[in-house]
Amino acid sequence: MTGKQKRYGNSGFPWHQINWFTYILYRFMCLFSGSKRPSDKNIKPLLITGLFRSGTTITARLFNEMGYSAGPDEDLLKARGERKTLNPEGFLENYFFMDISTYLFHKSASWGDIPPGIDNIERMELQNNDRHELAKFSIIRLHDDRISNLQKLKILAGYNVCEPARYLEANFSDRSFIKNPHFAVLFPYFKKLFPASKVVFVFREPEAAVNSAKKVSPAANYDLYNSYYETAVKEHKAGNKNIIFLSYENLVKDKVGSLKKITEHFKIQNWDIDKLAKYIHAGSVTEKKSDIPEKITNLYAYMLLNCINKI
Repeated sequence: MTGKQKRYGNSGFPWHQINWFTYILYRFMCLFSGSKRPSDKNIKPLLITGLFRSGTTITARLFNEMGYSAGPDEDLLKARGERKTLNPEGFLENYFFMDISTYLFHKSASWGDIPPGIDNIERMELQNNDRHELAKFSIIRLHDDRISNLQKLKILAGYNVCEPARYLEANFSDRSFIKNPHFAVLFPYFKKLFPASKVVFVFREPEAAVNSAKKVSPAANYDLYNSYYETAVKEHKAGNKNIIFLSYENLVKDKVGSLKKITEHFKIQNWDIDKLAKYIHAGSVTEKKSDIPEKITNLYAYMLLNCINKI
């Protein structure tokens, strides 16, 4: 994949040595970590996803304020390093599941802005040898500086990424959520991991979404927008009731009305709607200005018609 190296963190020579030491220590610790089978607990956290910079973080923060847990705080990606300015208050993204998705991109020579084809996604699976390969990729090559090496070591040595149910049941409950933009573009894979979970697809008006996404990746375009939502729309049309659409524009334009509909849909009680509305910052909501491909217009129209916060 052209330019893929630029997508990884720049560790520098001292950190590169530290990362190698961390990985070696990880391999040593794995010798003493048992393989405990998950119980029969049916953990089904809410999944929050959508094209990056389309409102997933503000949606996750609202659910967090409404009593949903994001899992262990120490396992969340923090607002620091090169990407601090993207979400100054934190990303609310879980390292364990973010690393699974980035590793799947790595294995398929793709990335979040150059997604794999749907056939490729449907064939994806992690084998036993992927546990150590993922750890090596994450610690040495990816070098995400939004979480410490110590915490990476604790998570990766303590849980096998090929058995995510163990990590899930140890750290999440049904009153939890996992926010990960990659869930959208890798939906067929994560649907198998979370068959009973409800999935909130946060979406924006296509032109505004693409323009905002370009702040992260110049490769953002309408084809990318399609990749993040097309599968969800097809599944929804086929009757998948776990898929929920949430309009970012409607959330900003009608804060109180949207929050009432969200709390009603998820049966969230006893929350001060006016107080929650203060967490919704009026971002840029733009109207359509340029020609948008008909396929994308239809995709957006369907989500807007079927979102839970219709105006």
